[in-house]
Amino acid sequence: MFTQFKKAGVLSIMTLSAVFGATAANTVIDGLEYTFKGSEATVAKPSKPYQGDLVIPATVEYNGTTYNVSALNASAFKGTASAPNTTITSITFAENSPITTLGRGQFNYCTAMTKLVLPKGITKVTQDTWGGCSALEELVIPGGIPKLGANDLQGCSSLKKLVFEAGEGAITVGANIWGGDKAGERSIEELVLNRVLTANATGPNDLPFTGTTALKKATFGDAWTAIPDYYLQNCSAMTEVVLPAGLNTIGAQAFLNTGLASITIPAGVTTIATSTFNGCKNLTKVELSAATT
Repeated sequence: MFTQFKKAGVLSIMTLSAVFGATAANTVIDGLEYTFKGSEATVAKPSKPYQGDLVIPATVEYNGTTYNVSALNASAFKGTASAPNTTITSITFAENSPITTLGRGQFNYCTAMTKLVLPKGITKVTQDTWGGCSALEELVIPGGIPKLGANDLQGCSSLKKLVFEAGEGAITVGANIWGGDKAGERSIEELVLNRVLTANATGPNDLPFTGTTALKKATFGDAWTAIPDYYLQNCSAMTEVVLPAGLNTIGAQAFLNTGLASITIPAGVTTIATSTFNGCKNLTKVELSAATT
């Protein structure tokens, strides 16, 4: 004997699953498909591709029970190079979403997606996360992520603005995030670096933004006390750099061969290394504090 839970006069598939051991079908709520376990809900791989603008809630209610939407099926959204997902145009997560992990290739080849708003609580991404998202125009990296993986931004050929939110400690970001994309193929026009980025770099080719010829503006947030050697060299279109008040060192060749016409060096800077502004043919004004050496 068992209890039947009914919704609109239909026996719950979840109840049958529990009794007979069958695999439950996905449950559709507000255009998203879910599976349930305990008090948690997972956004499922859909029976038909998701369409349009998606909003991923923090919780979802089903049969009188509220579930935390705490996970994403690895194949919920992604496509492949030969079969891209062309139906999703944006994905927005609730600001208080409990999701903390993005799986490998979570949004791979969502080629029509122009907007992606990630959960603030994300603490882990692996690799290929946004690879092949060729229509994505802006991406904000939450402050809890410790590292970006290989190929995470490969093929993001429309990405104009990349923002790293402030967070605890540094985030590891190397040139491998671009996969096989060459520096001159990157489309980023604006960088907002509110968190220190580190890389296991032995030279400029190991850094994530060196040679990004589309880059026009870079803003370094308050967490930065030193700009590494070579960091934005050969960003030939870059005409504006905003430096934080707490900066004390600018590394060798950091802005070599850029398009800067002027720059203001904060009063706390005590060292500007060799060749920092070499090749900056348009540079006519550098404002220095008395302490700068």
